[in-house]
Amino acid sequence: MKGTLLRTGLFLFMATWVGFSTAWNASYASQAGKRFLTASEEKSTGAVKTPSSRSESRKTQGETGDRELEKQAPKEEIKQKPESQQAVQKQPEEKQVAQGTEGAREKAEKKANLPLVVYQGPTEKKQVALTFDDGPDRTYTPRVLDILKREQIPATFFVVGKEVNRNGEVAQRIVSEGHVIANHTWSHLYLPGLPDKRVQGELNRTVQAVQQATGKKMSLMRPPYGAVKGKEERITHTGHRIINWDVDTRDWKPGRTSQQILSAVKKHTVPGSIVLMHSGGGNRSATVQALPEIIHYLKQQGYEFVTVDQMLDVPAYID
Repeated sequence: MKGTLLRTGLFLFMATWVGFSTAWNASYASQAGKRFLTASEEKSTGAVKTPSSRSESRKTQGETGDRELEKQAPKEEIKQKPESQQAVQKQPEEKQVAQGTEGAREKAEKKANLPLVVYQGPTEKKQVALTFDDGPDRTYTPRVLDILKREQIPATFFVVGKEVNRNGEVAQRIVSEGHVIANHTWSHLYLPGLPDKRVQGELNRTVQAVQQATGKKMSLMRPPYGAVKGKEERITHTGHRIINWDVDTRDWKPGRTSQQILSAVKKHTVPGSIVLMHSGGGNRSATVQALPEIIHYLKQQGYEFVTVDQMLDVPAYID
């Protein structure tokens, strides 16, 4: 009896176990089918399958990169067009800037080529600069100004500071009538015999006097007697450019006649000449008498009258 029951129980257990195993296998197969089906569906939609090797990975990355470049290319071309148009539009401005820079460089080089002491201007143009020293006074300087105004001739006046202090209105007239006013020191001393500090004081006091009378801060100077040896660097460091002359009319010499003054101009004047005369510091009646004849002669010879700063292309004043 017990044997029969044991066999019956064992049979039922085996049957139950087989049924359960069959059902579980069927369920697993069903889930596996679903995962396989999802992978197929992804493949059919064009999704990129994970590469199975490094070479496939590099190939896939290269293809992807090429496609990305193809997609970006039109956008980059569109983006570049305005930049190229801007470059074309900016080209004239850049050309003007380049030309301006080149012109400034040539101008700077021209100035740099000037000597510390200038005696004559460029000879390429038929220009002449009339200069007058030792004023302003109340007698001869106004008469010189009257002649220049009548003849419409510009000139350069190298003034003595003490005289400017006494005759500020005449100094103002020099500037207001279109002439250039320049430094001839305070008291007309022989500069090579002075200490550097005194030289600087002579120049600075005159600058202050002229600036007070005219509002102009001078940058050109002429040493008294043309004597500057050993003081060139010191004067240059004060901001002045040293201007002498190549035509001396010797109108400063006692007994000099107007015809002698005129003869000196005729004999020595060449293109670029800087002519020395005086509008103060003594009896300048011969200079006043000779001046109209000098102007008429130089006009007949085809000379253009300019101020020293115009002739040398340098500033007459410091801003």
